[in-house]
Amino acid sequence: MLAWKSVSISRMGQEIFSDISLEIGQGKIVSLVGPSGCGKTTLLMIAAGLMDADSGSLECGFRNPGMVFQEPRLLPWKRAGDNMAFGLVARGQKSIDFRCRIEALAATLGLDRRDLDKYPHELSGGMRQRVALGRALVIEPDLLLLDEPFSALDIGLRQELQDLLVRQISERGLTAVFITHDLVEAARISDVIVVMDRHPRGIVYQHAMPGIPGCRPERDIFSAVGDLLAVPVVARAFRAQDIEKL
Repeated sequence: MLAWKSVSISRMGQEIFSDISLEIGQGKIVSLVGPSGCGKTTLLMIAAGLMDADSGSLECGFRNPGMVFQEPRLLPWKRAGDNMAFGLVARGQKSIDFRCRIEALAATLGLDRRDLDKYPHELSGGMRQRVALGRALVIEPDLLLLDEPFSALDIGLRQELQDLLVRQISERGLTAVFITHDLVEAARISDVIVVMDRHPRGIVYQHAMPGIPGCRPERDIFSAVGDLLAVPVVARAFRAQDIEKL
């Protein structure tokens, strides 16, 4: 289980959120949605051990988290295969021990051997994000933390990678926390949607999605989004998000 318990945090005198409690069970995909500045990424950073809360506690039964960021964050001087292997090398493993493993994983992510020999600038945006996802998966994580990994991609490619991600999570039995601004994306891939807002700060609504992530008909996805937006606190959070885009 992953649990934030009465967690509060401020930075430079500005409260990000206060007294947040949230539990995520084994094998679940939970999406955090809401406008910028509501604390979604901060919650994720606390779970990853990259940021400490001012008060409250984090209870994490997972021992090997992997993380995928909004930007691929690949090392430009390393080829795609070496970027994917970065975590393994950091653990002291030698390339002779994992080269086949990298190639097999790359194939499941839609990358071939020629792609692994390319530098990041030679890859498309979607291919770079596949490499970043592979870098997180190759360490065989038990918890996957994803911070808007598909937000910069066009809608067709985004849905393709959503399906790929859900398939990998299901096949590996992973638990995942996924940040997105897109309620349709959250409804497509999640077991649970957690809505956050800035006024009031923190979690304002939680919704368990029926059906299996990645297998829901489009009509059910859009129906669920409509039902969510009919909830006043959810509608208010997404109105705030739309205003930011103007």
